[in-house]
Amino acid sequence: MALSVVMPLDISGESAKYPALFEKMGVDFTARRCTTPEEVVVLARDADAIITEGSQCPIPREVIENLNRCRIIAGTQIGYDTFDILAAAERGILVTNVPGYCVEEVSDHAMALILACARQVVALNEAAKRGEWGFGPHSSHIREVIRARMDALGGKTLGILGFGAIGRSLAPKARAFRMRVLASDPFVDAPVGQEAGVEMVDWPTLLRESDFISIHAALTPETRHVFDENAFASLKPTCCLVNT
Repeated sequence: MALSVVMPLDISGESAKYPALFEKMGVDFTARRCTTPEEVVVLARDADAIITEGSQCPIPREVIENLNRCRIIAGTQIGYDTFDILAAAERGILVTNVPGYCVEEVSDHAMALILACARQVVALNEAAKRGEWGFGPHSSHIREVIRARMDALGGKTLGILGFGAIGRSLAPKARAFRMRVLASDPFVDAPVGQEAGVEMVDWPTLLRESDFISIHAALTPETRHVFDENAFASLKPTCCLVNT
């Protein structure tokens, strides 16, 4: 019997290669978008492997407990918080992710959002759509509000929550703008940060001293709701929070 691989998503982008690749390997491959756990079970009940992007199609315990033959759940993303890894372990099912996926792209995007906040790009774009620009007679909002919020990045402090691959990719980009960079990560020692020109600090210090905070921590029971009411109360009033 041929191995069976299923993907509970539409075929698009990189996955357009999958049908031909699996056909060459003699593997039965089926892709169909599933929007509920029940639909995933119908598709994957007798499959040997599942390929999925967790944010689009989570694999919870109620799915895993109804898989008869599955050996591996292969996530195509960095995070694995949308897979019930404990349920998978109980069934002897391997769960994989792609730690290096889009590291540069995500850190680039985080830096772009930091710049957009500092230079008020979105607000200026909206003002231009209203016919306001420069210092003309219809630009009082730009002069009095938007420009007052604009600032240079040099000398500002960026706090990075989670100093893994993406956080470490973002740090030199921020330092190129002459920003001071802090990072908070209980699994990273100070010498690692020092090599990257980054100060490793505790969570309260990061909250208190940052002008910008970029989130790059995995979603775990320990990090869920880490930005609670007390955390927001600790921020500078002008702090910008970037969540890519």
